[in-house]
Amino acid sequence: MFDSRVLYKLKRQFGTTVIIKRYAAGTYDYAEGTITRPSTSTTIKKMIVVPIQESILWKGNLSYIDVVDYYMILDTKDYATLDITTDTATYDGLEYSLKKLSNYQGVLYIVGLKAINNA
Repeated sequence: MFDSRVLYKLKRQFGTTVIIKRYAAGTYDYAEGTITRPSTSTTIKKMIVVPIQESILWKGNLSYIDVVDYYMILDTKDYATLDITTDTATYDGLEYSLKKLSNYQGVLYIVGLKAINNA
């Protein structure tokens, strides 16, 4: 059984601010030729983000195959309804798509982040 006190200590020491954005269905304006995609944003002040160099050590234990830029450890109390198909994460000024999702005993999510072309 996972001890949630460990997660809270990690959040206090390594936690950083990440914005989770959920996009709704878009509408297409034929006259303008534009697509409008409404979104809702949630700011999480204490999320653990691990660079890929450090998370390679975890790959064997978590059986991740895809190459991602970061892994994100998210407490389910901070954001309970994470959806990798409609949500994106903004970290350090860049937007990332969510690639892999593991729910560990209902206490935390481990998510892979892949950079979106922010040209």
